[in-house]
Amino acid sequence: MDFVYSDVSSCGGEKFSKIKVVIFDVDGTLVDSVGCIIWCMQKAAENCGVPVPSEQDVLNIIGITLRAAIAKLFPNETDDKIDVITDEYRHLCTRREDETPSPYFPGTLEALRDLRNRGYRLAIATGKSRRGLERLFATEGMRELIDFEVCGDQAKSKPDPMMLEMVLEHFGLEPDEALMVGDSSLDLRMALNAGVPSAGVTCGVHDVRTLFNEKPVAVVGNVAHLARLLPACAGEHYLAESEETRKEGICHEAV
Repeated sequence: MDFVYSDVSSCGGEKFSKIKVVIFDVDGTLVDSVGCIIWCMQKAAENCGVPVPSEQDVLNIIGITLRAAIAKLFPNETDDKIDVITDEYRHLCTRREDETPSPYFPGTLEALRDLRNRGYRLAIATGKSRRGLERLFATEGMRELIDFEVCGDQAKSKPDPMMLEMVLEHFGLEPDEALMVGDSSLDLRMALNAGVPSAGVTCGVHDVRTLFNEKPVAVVGNVAHLARLLPACAGEHYLAESEETRKEGICHEAV
């Protein structure tokens, strides 16, 4: 699916004209990792002797901080048991990603390079651990494309706006100068809570109808399709500024 929905009268116009930084979720947005998360969570439950959650139940917690997500999936378990399940999930996920890394969605890296070339800063707001994110950064030149990242335990879990507030503070921008891109209602609701425009992609967790409920400016098939909607030059003057604003981002573990 390419173009699903947008306020056509404003695409490339008023709604996007102020955007200087595009902020991306990772799992289900940049990389096709949702299947890996479901398998690891279900296998962790099986290995730990607790009821195996359904695929839909796992989908609904993707993006939440890891331990909080597991506590939500297994509300009847003790804190000690939640810790055991968390450790097992982490072990399974690390091993599987080391053996078979989740791939980028088609055209993702090319789209990110194109956005950088057209003047946008790029940031990440994700639930991945630092180890997982660094693994992603080690592939195909991803590290050089991202200006700042924040996730997990560094901020309150999505849909709390704290992650986006940290990104805005880092760049010294107002909410209407950013665009949050994600595949989950949690991503888009976080944007709503922060007063930041959002765009949904249907390649990950949630479908068009679910994403619509969070009032995005646009819903498209994937990041490559979204890049076609953004106008050139919105952030050109910003990119030309000193690289002193670039700092290492902060990322902690979550689903």
